[in-house]
Amino acid sequence: MKKLFSVVAAFAFLIGACGSEVPDPKPEPSAEFHFQFTTDPGTETYWCQYASMPSNGGKTVNVAGFKWATSDAHHWALFRTIGLDASAVDGRPFECFTSAQTDAAAPASIVSQPTTDQTELIYPDGYAIPFASGEVVMVQFHTVNPSAAPVEPTLDLTAVLADGPVTPIGEFQFYDPFVYVPANGEGHASMRCAVPTDVDMVYMTTHQHERGVGFNVFLDPPGGPESTTPLLSAGSWEEPASKLGVMHVPAGSSFRIYCDYRDTSGTDTYQGTDKATAEMCQFYGFYAPPVAGPAAVLFEACVPSMIGGGTGDMYGTGAASCAETLACVSACAPSDAPSFGRGKFPVGACWQQCLVNSCPSASTEFNGVFACVQSKCAVQCAAGASDPGCQACLGANCLPEVTACQSAGCSAP
Repeated sequence: MKKLFSVVAAFAFLIGACGSEVPDPKPEPSAEFHFQFTTDPGTETYWCQYASMPSNGGKTVNVAGFKWATSDAHHWALFRTIGLDASAVDGRPFECFTSAQTDAAAPASIVSQPTTDQTELIYPDGYAIPFASGEVVMVQFHTVNPSAAPVEPTLDLTAVLADGPVTPIGEFQFYDPFVYVPANGEGHASMRCAVPTDVDMVYMTTHQHERGVGFNVFLDPPGGPESTTPLLSAGSWEEPASKLGVMHVPAGSSFRIYCDYRDTSGTDTYQGTDKATAEMCQFYGFYAPPVAGPAAVLFEACVPSMIGGGTGDMYGTGAASCAETLACVSACAPSDAPSFGRGKFPVGACWQQCLVNSCPSASTEFNGVFACVQSKCAVQCAAGASDPGCQACLGANCLPEVTACQSAGCSAP
């Protein structure tokens, strides 16, 4: 297996003209990376490797886009990392889905590109992704080798650096925590993400795992009505849909996201990051200006509104009412209940199945019950909803929310 053998930060300067000669055009400043791996005959691999953005004297490195060339590859992706410094960059690749090193990757990639005829992604003029000087990133490289001999897939990647003032763009990662795909069956997931402030969407794209057979995104205006025309639409996880260009989205708008799945593995599947055993329904990209303060993660991760200040709801694709959904999750193990912290939203399989099987409108009342439990009865209900202490606390503190849930029928949201 060959190592990363060059990471070059190239900042080119205009050479002065001599006499009457016309000077060459000024090359764009860039950071250049070369990766080379080995894939054995008849195998499919997901290689990952750490690299560093340029050290810019402690100043921010603004990336205005990417250019690339690949060989023997299906797609590549670039992720930010969490908690790593330059000592992690050792030039050694690792298997993405079996190595603990992958845990350092942020939940969504900055860019993920199939190896089609497209060879560059440049953000609109004046917009750029800010990286810290020397920030560690992780490259993922998906290869398939159907031949009888080893191949050495390559990725030559150029990060185009902004030359001059820019508008920094923030990253949104609308992630659905409730996905259920029945064994050898079809599954559906949905979520709605509210937009709290005026923003400009700069780049948008979709992401699923291997069971994904459909992805549609709708943008609803403030106050409705719901849009009937998809903003983005993909028919396969292998070919995600994307949209590049500045699109203004006013406060009060909502993105509705729908994902479709088909399982042939014979195993029930739920949301998670391992592509072999779990699924994703994720809509992500870049926007400006970034939301400031604690509200940023609540919007950028589309945190469910059952968490105070969250912007996400409408997770159901079934017909169960709020009362039926409440009874369903009450029968789940206490450890399956969702929690939120450090940008993650872990939730057990039982809860996921209950929420996906609910009707779309059940989210409104159900989220109200859960929010009340979290804020007023979390300790009393830690052992489960059937605990007498939990029941007493709910009766004393959350009766209006429980009553609204019990009496609500399924209707259009």
